[in-house]
Amino acid sequence: MLKIHTSTSSLLTISLLATMQLAATTHANAGGRLALNDDAFIDINLGLKTSVAYIENKAPNATDNDLNFDLESARFYLSGQLFKNVTFEFTTDYSNYGDADNNSDVQLLDASVNYQFNEQLNVKAGRFIRPMDRSNQAGPYFSNTWDYPVIAAVNGIAPIIAGRDEGVVVWGYTEGGKFKYYGGIFEGVKGASQHSSSPLLTTRLEYNFWDPEPGYYSANAHYGDANIFALGFNYHTQDNAVSADNKTDSVTTTSVDLLIEKVLGNEGVVTLEAAFYDYDYSELSALQGDAYLVSTSYLFPASSPSANRFQILARHQRFNHDDTIPSVVADSYNQRNEVGLNYIIKGHSAKLSLVYANEKIEGGDNNVLRFGVQLQTF
Repeated sequence: MLKIHTSTSSLLTISLLATMQLAATTHANAGGRLALNDDAFIDINLGLKTSVAYIENKAPNATDNDLNFDLESARFYLSGQLFKNVTFEFTTDYSNYGDADNNSDVQLLDASVNYQFNEQLNVKAGRFIRPMDRSNQAGPYFSNTWDYPVIAAVNGIAPIIAGRDEGVVVWGYTEGGKFKYYGGIFEGVKGASQHSSSPLLTTRLEYNFWDPEPGYYSANAHYGDANIFALGFNYHTQDNAVSADNKTDSVTTTSVDLLIEKVLGNEGVVTLEAAFYDYDYSELSALQGDAYLVSTSYLFPASSPSANRFQILARHQRFNHDDTIPSVVADSYNQRNEVGLNYIIKGHSAKLSLVYANEKIEGGDNNVLRFGVQLQTF
């Protein structure tokens, strides 16, 4: 039996969905810059990810199939330059994944300031995306696939929300973005506890052998705008991390990621992405283990310079529990396999996605068919 299920009340969710879709369509090209003076400006942008998914055995009774309408994300971006060499970011997100009850909520994602001495040396402070693997640096809006790799890339030191944490990082790049480095200290994992925990220390190094990627962030795809051969290394560690159940544990996450994206002679674009993660806990934890992901895609040539383009893709991700984990873990691994078709209208600013996924999580086996719409005014 098919159950139609929404995360909030049906009328509220559908109304919000329609409203946000209309707003995003109306403002699709409205992102702009307000110049305050020669050294100061403000940029305002919007983002929307919305989807409908047919999910096997995911209705509230856990046996029927489910049809989910999800307003996955509606973002407001405010950024700009306050003074010469001083920039800021302020981002909020409206999501139906806002709390434990899966109710809609508005969250503060970014509130940060960056001082640039030069391209080689920057200091960024506040709440922002901490340096991690490429998937986290790209986030869901600049990923090649619709879904964030939740199997492989979320078992490390948990952020406050959506890859964000509060802290300070020293970062920079050389040769226009060939070599990038990050070194930061963050709040990390803390719970409602009297235990003291150490700060989270993080390092990321990245080298681009072909075209450079300037700036703090990265993307999982450039859709023909660059040839990328990038190798990244990330290291996270926190002693005496405090969890919500008042337990402490020392956690170390190490990862390596690779992105190869090449424009072919026929103007098609082939992409290969891979990453490996090692999660190490000093105490026995169900999160201890290793993970990997590998994905590939092909962007078909455009029939004309202004034409939209189709892209086919596939991704495999897997997390392997440590062999020493007791039998309370339902299965020794979690994995997700995906195949999809993207319709690229304007890069990451406008695209449609159709994705089929099979996921095996903690002994469960589900199939998901999702159609998604992404719009941004960048």
